[in-house]
Amino acid sequence: MIINEIYKMRVRTTAILLFLLLLMVLFLAFRDFAIASVARVPEDVEESMPKIFRKMLGSGLAELAERLKEDDFYLWLQWLGKNFGQFVPFVALIISFPLFARERERKTLYFLLTRKTRKEVYVSKVFSGALMLVFILILMTILPFLITKILGWDISLSKLPAYCLQVTAGGLTFYALFLLFSILSKDQVKPMILGIMVLVGDAFLGLLGKLKVLNLYPYIMGKNVFYEGKVQWNYTWGSIAAIAFFVVLGWMIFKNQDF
Repeated sequence: MIINEIYKMRVRTTAILLFLLLLMVLFLAFRDFAIASVARVPEDVEESMPKIFRKMLGSGLAELAERLKEDDFYLWLQWLGKNFGQFVPFVALIISFPLFARERERKTLYFLLTRKTRKEVYVSKVFSGALMLVFILILMTILPFLITKILGWDISLSKLPAYCLQVTAGGLTFYALFLLFSILSKDQVKPMILGIMVLVGDAFLGLLGKLKVLNLYPYIMGKNVFYEGKVQWNYTWGSIAAIAFFVVLGWMIFKNQDF
């Protein structure tokens, strides 16, 4: 049954991979353009930026342009710290939202439950979705490092395991939450809308004082790994606990649902 579930995901999995591969090619091909574009921004433009954007920028644009010439910094900032990192929760949403909601919408869940127990259906769907998500996240974390290494960039691979761990743990946390939306919905529109609201809302939590601890984007993007070279274990264990909670809660809801 797990193989059948993976087969059902072939179209959206392929679409996700093609999109991310295209994004990766663009980020590699336009390195010189990106550096030149940042270097050409006048200082008065930087000074006129709202305070919130200057805070997000961190260092000045001139310093940023110089740092982008460093292979390790460019790879982290433009991939994990930006292009790929910000899409990780969205990938989790695309994988998870149809898993249960589509079956209820098409009324094929009744057919599944006549052949398999609820536990078998739940485990196969949750596991197959998680398996495909982990495959995509790890592949698209490792691949840019390997390609740039082959191209002769001065890239350190020592931080790669930590990046993979945080990307996977963060992505699976969003996945487990979005599964709840899919389980509770009778159509595919509601979990998608709720998921998008979570994606946008979580990003803005980083600007709200004490609530910024709930913002998983910096954790997924591995800022601490790049600057400190170590895993953010408090978030990692918190993510594992959240995943377990959402999966168990989802099972309790699913096994008692009336269809």
